[in-house]
Amino acid sequence: MKKVPFNSENTKLVGRTYSFGNDLALILSGTGCEFVFTGKKLDISISCDENSYLDGKSCNYPRIAVMADGKFIVKKVIENPTEKYNIISSDVPVTKNIKIIKLSEAAFSIAILHEAETDDDAVISPA
Repeated sequence: MKKVPFNSENTKLVGRTYSFGNDLALILSGTGCEFVFTGKKLDISISCDENSYLDGKSCNYPRIAVMADGKFIVKKVIENPTEKYNIISSDVPVTKNIKIIKLSEAAFSIAILHEAETDDDAVISPA
């Protein structure tokens, strides 16, 4: 298992994203990243910032979408401080175009992408 950051070296950044450490913040709606994944396993973890929980209203949680070859794998509101999703799980290597996009408006709903977890032989490259 290896960890791969979502950054401009590994992905095509979409919109105004903000990188800090190995994390990528999706602040405005329509922001995210796109990449070509070749491998057997791809897991992603997404968090929301602490402002999402200030007043206890679920309308402040970020809504995200993850697509593989144009098909939705994940399309939901991030309701927990961090959520992990299995995007690809295969016995043989597959190649897929992956797109991660924040769908919700900017106010009080920052989504933070953490490093991808992949199999040791996987490759992530900009789309």
